[in-house]
Amino acid sequence: MGVYAELRGFVLTHRSCGVIRGQRDPETPEGNLLKVTCPCGASFHCWLSQDDPESEQLRSALLAFEE
Repeated sequence: MGVYAELRGFVLTHRSCGVIRGQRDPETPEGNLLKVTCPCGASFHCWLSQDDPESEQLRSALLAFEE
């Protein structure tokens, strides 16, 4: 399962908990860390390298959750 599918699964599982928030650490030449947290205390963290084929899709999806 790819990272995008894992993130989507996390969001679908926790959407009834309340507002899910996300953020990403500043971009580096190697990539950046994505963090999504749920009001119930669950969190989803993953490292996204610049050359990951899902990187643009994940960054776009995360924009919906950034504070």
